[in-house]
Amino acid sequence: MLDEVSVGGGRIEVTKQGRPQFTLTNVAGQASAQSLSGPYKVSAAYAVGGRRQEIRFSTSEPDPAGLFRIKSMLNDVDRNTSYVLDGSVTGLGAIPAFDGTIIVRAANTPIGEEEQEADVESEGTSAEPPREAISRFELKGPIRATPGRAELPAFDLTLHAKGHPQIFKGKLTLDFGERVAAAAELAASFIDLDALFAAPSSEERPSPAAVLYMLADEVLTEAATLGDGTLKVAIEQAGLGGDLVGAIDMALAAKDGAVVIDHVNAVLPGDNRVEAAGTLKRGSFGPVFAGPIRVEGAGLRPLTRWAWMRCAPTARRSWVEASRSPRSTGCG
Repeated sequence: MLDEVSVGGGRIEVTKQGRPQFTLTNVAGQASAQSLSGPYKVSAAYAVGGRRQEIRFSTSEPDPAGLFRIKSMLNDVDRNTSYVLDGSVTGLGAIPAFDGTIIVRAANTPIGEEEQEADVESEGTSAEPPREAISRFELKGPIRATPGRAELPAFDLTLHAKGHPQIFKGKLTLDFGERVAAAAELAASFIDLDALFAAPSSEERPSPAAVLYMLADEVLTEAATLGDGTLKVAIEQAGLGGDLVGAIDMALAAKDGAVVIDHVNAVLPGDNRVEAAGTLKRGSFGPVFAGPIRVEGAGLRPLTRWAWMRCAPTARRSWVEASRSPRSTGCG
């Protein structure tokens, strides 16, 4: 029996096939076990990539086939994001595999240490981050993972926007090579883009141009942090600039921080249809799109007010800078 094992000032280097993957520094924590084969309880804090993280997990004792259950919560302190895993592990002596569920929640306020401990301590129940923390987004679903690949075959993604949750269904695969490669698909019946990109304290809807500008900026930001990946999006209806946009069909591919738009198709107000394809890159003033756009329909008048670019506060400065450049259309 290990009543308590304490570690301070530790360093853990993780390698794969002889190549360093990542390093944990300033490792400090405690562990306990009823026997050398488990069950184990671990609580630790460390730094990775300059960010502080905390982890708590508990395991069952392995069965004769080597399967054991694990319940864990990892808290990325700087990002107010928590990751909860609950499932079974097999193949620990060869190629380990995890099969269970995952919950990812990003909160607007830090998640307290006591709340984390209460979540992970409860055995035989589904561990969840505390509901008291106001979420920015939450992802839930089954997950299967090995050291080289993770699959989320069917997850629910909820984006919280000014009290109006925006709900997607999706699936995701992550391949862990020299760079992470991701392939994701998202689908929704209705998404209020105005609510998603409106300033938190503003009651005024942002213009369609401002929403598209901020959406492009967010896509480029995520592409830069992810590595290589593809994304397909299908939305039956979306609120944009106080109007309804329908039949949104989009396919993107990210590589080296740039985004290739295979296609974007949608039905605009007035039964007008738009088709676009091209590249999205970050310029000196913000996102820059290059490629053909085709708009056709019998009633273009409903689109004329979209030309009035009332940028949201977060996009206004970039729009002003862009207006000084003859190569730019700013928020539009």
